[in-house]
Amino acid sequence: MAIGFMEVQLVKAKGLRDTDIFGKMDPYVLIQYKGQEKRSRVAHGQGKNPVWNEQFMFKVEYPGSKDQHKIIFKIMDKDLFKDDFVGEAIIHVGDLLAQGVENGGAKLQTLKYRVVRANKSYCGEIDVGVTFTPKVKDKFVEEQIRGWKENNMAIGFMEVHLVKAKGLHNSDIIGEMDPYVLIQYKDQEQRSSVAIGQGINPVWNEKFMFKVEYPLSNHQHKIIFKIMDQDLYTDDFVGESIIHVGDLLDQGVENGEAKLQTLKYRVVRANKSYCGEIDVGVTFTLQVEDDYAERNHYLPQISKDVGFKKTK
Repeated sequence: MAIGFMEVQLVKAKGLRDTDIFGKMDPYVLIQYKGQEKRSRVAHGQGKNPVWNEQFMFKVEYPGSKDQHKIIFKIMDKDLFKDDFVGEAIIHVGDLLAQGVENGGAKLQTLKYRVVRANKSYCGEIDVGVTFTPKVKDKFVEEQIRGWKENNMAIGFMEVHLVKAKGLHNSDIIGEMDPYVLIQYKDQEQRSSVAIGQGINPVWNEKFMFKVEYPLSNHQHKIIFKIMDQDLYTDDFVGESIIHVGDLLDQGVENGEAKLQTLKYRVVRANKSYCGEIDVGVTFTLQVEDDYAERNHYLPQISKDVGFKKTK
């Protein structure tokens, strides 16, 4: 079995069916691969032609049942009470993964894919690109790591396991708040699901992947967890927690992988007063690639000859 990482680039959509009678809809995308789900930001007021330009990382185990290797893009319209389903697109990536395992990496350039409603009728198109990079372990690993140290740069992936929070400050006067978390590492940001009505003790149990370049100045190697309460008009800041991961990355570069078991971290308000705790685990995996796969512009370009279809 090969293990690797799949990077999905969500660019934009065009000609979507507008679910709002008045005004323009606020589209976002749920991206699903096997048991993993990521959510894009909301393209507020962009209506039928939203632009996201975001990247998402998924962990891949290959091979498996070929029909399992597909990415589902569910386009939703953010509304006050209930979000509306706009349409979905499916990309089968079994051939992409097979070629990536064979060649050390494979890339599907950004293409347009049909978006269909529940009844399979056409309702627009979505622009997406996909890159798969296998995690390679072989006799050259030590030489690769030594070379990276000499060149002051290593590349890997950091998996953040967001489990739950406890004893948060409730920002809602009436009822239970609806917490979610913005997870930030350098210039990358990902968002958890909203724990609807779970109040001061929310549970997420979600995993998020971040790209890592190492080393840079150590103060940059920190993960920021901003806990927010989703409200109708303006989301409220609940508190934040910061985890410094420089030592974790040092150990991962040395050994190929390092894991920080799930621990409890203090959540503080803007004035640094305690307002709860959050349970988080972190794993860093060094990405070992050969010289061929390392040069991205030489990665195999997958096109319609391996079964991917462009929309007309």
